[in-house]
Amino acid sequence: MKNKIYILMSLSLLLWGCASMWNDANKLYQNKDYEGALTIYQEAERKEPNGLQDSVNARQYKETRKEIANKYYREALNAAKDGKLNEAIPLLKKAGELDPKNMDVKDALQRLQSRKDEGMKKADLLFNQGSSYLKEKKLAWGGEVF
Repeated sequence: MKNKIYILMSLSLLLWGCASMWNDANKLYQNKDYEGALTIYQEAERKEPNGLQDSVNARQYKETRKEIANKYYREALNAAKDGKLNEAIPLLKKAGELDPKNMDVKDALQRLQSRKDEGMKKADLLFNQGSSYLKEKKLAWGGEVF
């Protein structure tokens, strides 16, 4: 009998704790602390996925994901504008994970990945041309011919 009471009390505390997490995340969302809310929403979702059956939780969680995705998207565009494709691409991937239906994110990721691939092809071509030139001229560096 004591074991049953202990189990029921433990389950009650666990469920109350998860409900509290959803409430905490909702409060952060309402205060526009989207990053804090997202962290707690994700933890609450892992511990109590049924919390998403509440329409307020589900809507605010979805909106939080979109807000953070848009933040990553803007950061990625700024990084790309500065020529920092290796920074921009991972940000766009994160944005895509948070908001998979966002076509702007998908398009930007595809464009930047293509730009990066083209840049790598040009770099390889220039390297190969330079190596060929050095071999042709039999230039040596450090005692070795390239």
